[in-house]
Amino acid sequence: MPRKSIDNLDNRLGNLTGNAGILRFGTWNIRTLYKPGSLQCVLKASLSRLVKKFEPINDRICYIILTGKIFDSVIINCYALTETADCELKDQFYDDLDRVLDNIHKEYIKIVVEDFNTQVGRENIFIPIVGKKILHKESNNNGMRLISLCTDKGLVISSTQFQRKDIYKHTWIASDGQ
Repeated sequence: MPRKSIDNLDNRLGNLTGNAGILRFGTWNIRTLYKPGSLQCVLKASLSRLVKKFEPINDRICYIILTGKIFDSVIINCYALTETADCELKDQFYDDLDRVLDNIHKEYIKIVVEDFNTQVGRENIFIPIVGKKILHKESNNNGMRLISLCTDKGLVISSTQFQRKDIYKHTWIASDGQ
């Protein structure tokens, strides 16, 4: 990767300090952050040589392409709107995410990560996509949108593929409803 690209990547990713071999690529929506709900990326400087491309799509979607020994990987980072958000905005988010998935080469390993603000339910028809070990009985609107996206793109929702204690499956909701 040319030095100019690495400098640009350094500027986009912020402070590149941390433990060797650590790649943190995610959302932080804690109210004390400068911009709550924003996408933020941290990449260990020694891993910057693996980065083929970093592309912010908008304030809710970005992706990074990493060079692998056999296959390249794409990590798509998302921060979806909440269940109470306007349906048109949610449609736009999922349309943007759909477009990103369509534009990534088929031979890349695709990993979509982070906060989709969903409740994915135990509906029998969705077991191949969501698994059996989940908390909620029914999917909410955002859950149905995520299931639909995964069905269309041949993806699975892996965070619900293993048995966990119910205490770890809840989404925290503030007392003011936000």
